[in-house]
Amino acid sequence: MKNNFKQGRVGLSMVELMITIGVMAIVVSAGFVNLRNFQGKKALSNEADSIVAVLRRAQQNAVGQENASAWGVKFFNQVSGGDYYQVFYGASYAAGTAESIKYLSLGLKFTSPTSGNSTEILFVKGTGLTNVVTVVIAESKDLSNTKTVSVNALGLAKRDD
Repeated sequence: MKNNFKQGRVGLSMVELMITIGVMAIVVSAGFVNLRNFQGKKALSNEADSIVAVLRRAQQNAVGQENASAWGVKFFNQVSGGDYYQVFYGASYAAGTAESIKYLSLGLKFTSPTSGNSTEILFVKGTGLTNVVTVVIAESKDLSNTKTVSVNALGLAKRDD
């Protein structure tokens, strides 16, 4: 019987190996880019949910007249980064008592309020009513990827997608 296999050829050639490694590198790098985008969107979504929870708790404290006072949240957009929001109770942020502070997660920033400005949401003692306010957070590297948190006149905080 005759052997149909070529003698001396075993395995892959160097060119075939390099092409395979190149294709794998492209697929892996695309996967990493997609993973980073997913992580950024998830962090943004989680931060919006946290802000809604903080606003709802502040409103509940105002309705329940905790510390016999109105409650509020003030959002700070720092020019140098490190945006944060602070829960307070009292007639206003300036005249009130700070209760807690929360910095935005790394890679996130406020786009509303604008850079160097702040926005205050005050829930009226006993009723929880407030002014209509919108806060927008975004990824630092992709400002088109945003989440909007809004509070209506009845004090209802919600995240718009």
